[in-house]
Amino acid sequence: MLLLLHDLGDFALALNRQITSWGIPPLPIKNFRMTNSPSKPLLILSWILRFTAAIILLQTLYFKFSAAPESVYIFDKVGLGAPGRIGSGIAELIAAILILIPYTTWLGSGLALAVMGGAIMSHLTVLGVVVMNDHGELFGLAVMVALCSAILLLLNRRSIPIIGKLLP
Repeated sequence: MLLLLHDLGDFALALNRQITSWGIPPLPIKNFRMTNSPSKPLLILSWILRFTAAIILLQTLYFKFSAAPESVYIFDKVGLGAPGRIGSGIAELIAAILILIPYTTWLGSGLALAVMGGAIMSHLTVLGVVVMNDHGELFGLAVMVALCSAILLLLNRRSIPIIGKLLP
């Protein structure tokens, strides 16, 4: 597990070097290897939460990008249509990738929490918990990603630039 953690960190640093060579501002990745490593149980919990959120976010992309009837219905009903469906899919893809990169987990978690907050509010105000006889599955998945993201944000709060050092 720790090997995977370091490999992802090395990948993130290499990706950052490539991005800057294209003239794009770098991601806020300075040094992946932390001096205060989390305890083993927290590290395991963190990876379980990361994989859970990322898998849910990634598996729903197929339905958004392939214009599945349920996805089209949802975004039409909330008034966002195809641009909202594709836009939220792109945001979820970016969030899933950022969640899996240890140094940017805080950023991906924040993005996922914002997107899922919108999804949950849409379910509670416009769509209802059950959409097209799904027994509340989409609502439950949104809540699960929101919970995973909130916990990840809490666990990685000190990685947030500027304000992270001020947080307990």
